[in-house]
Amino acid sequence: MPDYKYQGTSRSGGSVSGVMTATNKTELASLLKRQQITATKMTEKGKEFNMPTFGGGVTAKELAIFTRQFLGHDRCRSAASSVSRDFWRASRKTSFFSKGP
Repeated sequence: MPDYKYQGTSRSGGSVSGVMTATNKTELASLLKRQQITATKMTEKGKEFNMPTFGGGVTAKELAIFTRQFLGHDRCRSAASSVSRDFWRASRKTSFFSKGP
């Protein structure tokens, strides 16, 4: 039988966590209920998966620089202007922010 990590709340409202052996999550929930614990999270021990992270994300400054460089190319600039022009024309015909006719 596998071991399961669990987190939950006790009848008094306190936070509870631990490891328990059960055949499946349904049995684990039943065992915890007998101990008057409401489970909030149950995972099979050893089956947890953490996505690796690379760096801390993109800052607003980096995004601004990329956007300026991206729009600096002639093809991209003309494509972006035609998309914005088409969007502007479509928005003049029907309003996206109000109820329809």
